[in-house]
Amino acid sequence: MINPAEKSDRPEVPRVTELEINTSLSRKIAGWAGYLLLFVLVAATFVYLFVRFTGSIGLAIAVVGFMLAYMTIMGIWAGRNLDERN
Repeated sequence: MINPAEKSDRPEVPRVTELEINTSLSRKIAGWAGYLLLFVLVAATFVYLFVRFTGSIGLAIAVVGFMLAYMTIMGIWAGRNLDERN
């Protein structure tokens, strides 16, 4: 039998706890809604700033619309085929 005083020579193994990730549909919808809200708030902020700089709301909307469309397309293209990259 092992004496508890002699047991201190062995390193203690930490207890492993499992973490569950919630992948429910409501969680995914909330994530997309939050992302979309952030996207719209950033776009509105850019439109406001460009209107202040240029004085033209039409030009500001056109520039921000082009910029957001370009960044969205580039993000989609960059995110494709992630498994095939080295």
